[in-house]
Amino acid sequence: MKQSAELEKIYRDAQAIIDRRGWCQLTYENPSGECCIVAGIRLAQGLSADPFAEGYVRVWTEAERELANLTESISLIGTPTLEKLNSYVLRSKEEVLGLLDLAADLAAPSP
Repeated sequence: MKQSAELEKIYRDAQAIIDRRGWCQLTYENPSGECCIVAGIRLAQGLSADPFAEGYVRVWTEAERELANLTESISLIGTPTLEKLNSYVLRSKEEVLGLLDLAADLAAPSP
């Protein structure tokens, strides 16, 4: 995973957003304001929760790409997208927060 203070901050901020608002599956953001891991990462960057908000093409941020690369390397099932990981592999808000914590730790620049 790429080491970057910016990525570390994004993952920590996404943790805080999901912890505060709650976590959901099968949608980016539900009517109660709960959000999935993708939405949390995007909201932490000041973007729309929905990566399709700008049109019909999925727009990936660097933070999303880095986390997707990480999860493919640690996943036994080779989850191809963060959306599938969020909705079908991760089973709880705590697991999502744990994954974001791992990503932030790995992204933290070495001293």
